[in-house]
Amino acid sequence: MNTKTSDARLVPIREVAKITGLNPITLRAWERRYGLIEPVRTESGHRLYTPEHIEMLQEAIQLTEQGIPISQIKALLPEPKASLPDQNGDIATQLKTTAQQQDLDSLNALLDTLLADFPDDFWQEALVNTHLMLRDEETAVVVFWESAMLPRLYSRLYLTQRHRRRRSGTSIWVQNLAPQDAVLKALIALQLEQAGRRPLLCSWTLHPDAQAATQLEANRCADIAVITGASDADWQNAQAWQKWAEAHPGLSVQMFMPSGSKAPNETADFSVSYLGTSTH
Repeated sequence: MNTKTSDARLVPIREVAKITGLNPITLRAWERRYGLIEPVRTESGHRLYTPEHIEMLQEAIQLTEQGIPISQIKALLPEPKASLPDQNGDIATQLKTTAQQQDLDSLNALLDTLLADFPDDFWQEALVNTHLMLRDEETAVVVFWESAMLPRLYSRLYLTQRHRRRRSGTSIWVQNLAPQDAVLKALIALQLEQAGRRPLLCSWTLHPDAQAATQLEANRCADIAVITGASDADWQNAQAWQKWAEAHPGLSVQMFMPSGSKAPNETADFSVSYLGTSTH
């Protein structure tokens, strides 16, 4: 049997299978039928396991090897410890501290682990949270963070697009409002790509007017994703885009705004996604 893990982080089910020797089907069955453990769930439903979960599974394996039925094992195991604090926020704080120290080797090691071992929605949210925390840092820290992130994000976006089948149809235009934020735009583009959309990244900024509709149609875009802030000017701009969507049937707007921002009501062609929710 494999040795116990000493890594104090949440791990996905495929890693737990490697550590314990139990296949994912068995892990899910022990959870559903016998309530042996209750893994942490991401917003999209992915299972993540704590070191305590893994220790309990290893103890359960030892008990089954002694001939005890799995249906009786839960009563023999110690009560699980209280849930860990927000692991996503913990990772974001680690990344922020490493970026502030401008420690490239440590940052790369953290990013390698995050992108390799965690589900897409989990690491994307962690990186968005980190980025939002770092945006107001001194210029040297922001430049360090961007220089470390942009090559990774563009490469991952390219590889994700390559591994998908060639798709026909329309794209979604992705833009920031001033000031430009290449890291956040790339993160949003990745989310859209992995959700089955085809993002079109461009340095141009469209405004909610007739020219925007013309430009979107010329680029075969049926949707526009607008990444904005939480200021009064951003609120007014969001209202303008909502009215624009109402006036242009067949074209839709998806706003990306910081958590807690004031936003117009959603409609059939106007939606709002909030950024950084797990840190609040």
